[in-house]
Amino acid sequence: MITMLVPPERLKEEVDDTVDHHAFQLQSWPALAEVDTRWRGSFGYLTAIVEKEGEDVRIPLCRIEYLGDDNARGFAMYLRATDAYTDVRHRRPRPPRRLPPVARSGTLNQQRTCDALH
Repeated sequence: MITMLVPPERLKEEVDDTVDHHAFQLQSWPALAEVDTRWRGSFGYLTAIVEKEGEDVRIPLCRIEYLGDDNARGFAMYLRATDAYTDVRHRRPRPPRRLPPVARSGTLNQQRTCDALH
């Protein structure tokens, strides 16, 4: 039997408060009334609620996943074209690769050559 991790109520409330705080600071989307977070098991579904012609319209935004640690979450964007959530893999940026001195001087010489031709 697979046990599903469920976030504690304290964490759900913290996520809701944080999302609401940032949503109300968003000046570029004046029609945004609120961002609703609904939890199903370990997943939190964030939906924008906007007012259009006097009615509330719900727009799915993303899904977060509780991974058993308050500071670790899975994340998936909602894609309207597929009507599904697509996981986003967070990659750590790689440090720039250092070129050996010969390669650096060769690149510099190529740049000088191109500049001289123009």
